[in-house]
Amino acid sequence: MKKQTSILSKLAILIIFIMICGNTMAQKSYRPSFKLELRNDVQVSPTEYEFDIYLTHIGSSITPADFKLSTVQCGIFVNDLIRNGGTLSASVVPGSSDLNMGQRQAQANMHITNSSPNQTIKITAKTASADLGSIVSKTGGTRVMRVKLSNTVCFGQAKPNLSWSFNFAGRSWPTKVGAYVNEKSKDISANGTYLTSGLTNPTLTSSSTPLVTLTPSVNPVPSGSPVTINAALQAGYTMSTSTWYVNDMAVANNSLNYTYTPGNNDHVYVSVQFNEACASPASSTALALNLAAGTQTLNNNTSISAYATEKNVFINNPSLMNISEVVIYNALGQVVTSFKPEITTLKSYNINAAPGGYIVKMFTEKNVISEKVTLK
Repeated sequence: MKKQTSILSKLAILIIFIMICGNTMAQKSYRPSFKLELRNDVQVSPTEYEFDIYLTHIGSSITPADFKLSTVQCGIFVNDLIRNGGTLSASVVPGSSDLNMGQRQAQANMHITNSSPNQTIKITAKTASADLGSIVSKTGGTRVMRVKLSNTVCFGQAKPNLSWSFNFAGRSWPTKVGAYVNEKSKDISANGTYLTSGLTNPTLTSSSTPLVTLTPSVNPVPSGSPVTINAALQAGYTMSTSTWYVNDMAVANNSLNYTYTPGNNDHVYVSVQFNEACASPASSTALALNLAAGTQTLNNNTSISAYATEKNVFINNPSLMNISEVVIYNALGQVVTSFKPEITTLKSYNINAAPGGYIVKMFTEKNVISEKVTLK
């Protein structure tokens, strides 16, 4: 009887041992499956290029919520030709990760490899922990991070040609996703598929022409009143120098705003040079300024007119209308001179002013007539 009990006890122990070993082997033989993908790349400026890293759990034997992520470590080759003699650096775009806080990688570093013409972005792995959390099940995967690749000069006109790096010679960071099957099992290397199908791989451009837009403080402008025109530059660019033009004449420099008293249908624009080495000089579209209704009578609707020869301004008044005042403005909107003209059909007035364009405004009881003249 004792012998039979001993045999049964040994048999029970053997069955338990087999069950434990079988369970452990099943855990170790299981490898969660995933795909790690490069997507959504775009050149955001002549010196900046960005792309996303996405991780998706594609296993079917356990739910995504059971996939305990331990580490994501990446090596990504970059075509060195885009460097264009500059120095590349890589960084993580803040707030771009969908992973839990404990899972997120904090840095992305550039390394020169032994295999020219490539450089490598190293995404440093987090320290493994048994409970960093599960990958969130999302349509299309979970974004690990967005990487910004920056150059100290304009990019060379070449394709980035991003590709995954796997345990290349002389380097210590494999491209790897680590996971836990459950809280008690060891960190394992999951079965992965590495894709670059989400990349456009554009040929990078080495220069750009930033957009410059103008906004007037008021338009139409009341006659005799000043207007301030503000220039706005495309985001990411700053002004080095500027030149403002009124009717194609240079009138002011080195400001993003310009104030003057306009004539009817003046055309104003600004030309800007930028601090950024990759930015080409740019000009705004010309802004047409008009005087408010009721303050301006066009010359073809009145018998009063003005013109100039050399330094003389002629007031032509064949109807002998009463002109209360004539005011002459320079291109900056400043008053050069003013006078009460004689009531005669044609009279010349000598204007002691530098050569250039001027506005002659003639004020009557009912309206204001403006003429553009050029003194020599």
